Amino acid sequence: MKTYYGLSLLSVSYKWVRRLFIQYYKCIYWLKRRPFDLETVIEKGDRSLYIFNSKGISQLFNYSIPDQLKTEIYDLTFPSPVTFAAFKDDLNLVDIWLKLGLGGGCLKTILSTPESGNKRPRICELYHNQTYGILNALGLPGKGVTQMIDHVSQTTLFDYNRPIGFSIGGFSIEEYVYSSNAITDHMKQTPHTPFYIELNLSCPNLHKRKKLDVTPDILDLLIQSIRKKYTGMISIKCSPDASNQQLIDHIHAVSHHEKLLFNFGNTQFKTWDSLQMDPAFSVPGGGLSGPLLLKRTIEMISIAKEHNATCMATGGIQTAEDAIRALESGASLVGMATGLITDLFC
Repeated sequence: MKTYYGLSLLSVSYKWVRRLFIQYYKCIYWLKRRPFDLETVIEKGDRSLYIFNSKGISQLFNYSIPDQLKTEIYDLTFPSPVTFAAFKDDLNLVDIWLKLGLGGGCLKTILSTPESGNKRPRICELYHNQTYGILNALGLPGKGVTQMIDHVSQTTLFDYNRPIGFSIGGFSIEEYVYSSNAITDHMKQTPHTPFYIELNLSCPNLHKRKKLDVTPDILDLLIQSIRKKYTGMISIKCSPDASNQQLIDHIHAVSHHEKLLFNFGNTQFKTWDSLQMDPAFSVPGGGLSGPLLLKRTIEMISIAKEHNATCMATGGIQTAEDAIRALESGASLVGMATGLITDLFC
């Protein structure tokens, strides 16, 4: 009970400090007559957490995982089915999440070459239908696959012996395969290190270049191409904006492949008009995340269960109750993103 009440206090304190932190910087931006940029504030908050984690105060984050939560999927063992979703590549934050007891997770989607993403500001908080959410139009900014591999190599990320996913995106089959091969070649240097590859087919806010139209046939060909070198688990990240029939068609098209995990959730594309808000980004809208996605995520899990597909849930998971609901509905894993942003101790 002490642990429960202690964590409850940490949770409330974290949310309170986070809200004060954001309001403080809103005032600073207002005084400087500049448009508020939540992304800059997030970066400052992440640096503050880095200080806590590196200055001997890391005991705040150290929690063990109960043995009964162990989850095995194909040849990977997750100490807990609760993981972090692919939305960050700050490896200090990943270190904190793993200390807190997450069973693994997936790094932010990377492209084959460096990408600056959309013009800032490109992320904001909002309330839609009286429910909190985050809208992002980042546009997959990142270092590119080569620099990302070098970055990961210089950390102790895999010392936790928990599966880490590499989420890859692209605008052609060749780009996906290039990134997958680069990761596979690198990970062969440490053959007993648990990892998997995720195919992000559903980023809703790429406006500078045309997305790859991943039809069922294209998905089948993409997996065939990746399988020439990589034999481990592949996570297929599907959009909640896809119709039920589209999901079924994709599941059936690749059902003959082994070690597949369908990742249901991601973000849901919303325009400013649909949100009844004045535009705050340089692009028409972005991907909405948060509790509003949970209903659709559960619907997608039901489809996977009906068609004998292994799946995980990453849309709208905010609390233990949400995670339990997703697991009981048929998901093998759950992934958290917005929940971790708003309450590190959730």
